[in-house]
Amino acid sequence: RGPAAKLVCIMSCLITLGCANFLMLKAMYKAYGDKYAFFANQGVNLLYIIYGGAVLYPRMCFTDDVTPKMKALSKKRFAIMGLLDAFGTFFTAMGAAYTPGSMQPL
Repeated sequence: RGPAAKLVCIMSCLITLGCANFLMLKAMYKAYGDKYAFFANQGVNLLYIIYGGAVLYPRMCFTDDVTPKMKALSKKRFAIMGLLDAFGTFFTAMGAAYTPGSMQPL
């Protein structure tokens, strides 16, 4: 079992989780409907922050995995990516309640 097998395993898991995420997201938006889609969107973003913090914060406090050089790096491009992701999720939420699942990725 070399690095190639590990990479295939990780990529398979990511593809599976991505599909499951998309299906659950569609079901969630349908359950909440158009009226509460914005708040469901905010809940998803809040969970990203909580899960990311749960992984990153212990590494920052108890290990040297996050170096001072990493902390000094400009966060501007991450903020831009976050903003674009938030727009994408918001627009998905606005159209999800009335868009058939097969048309959602378009």
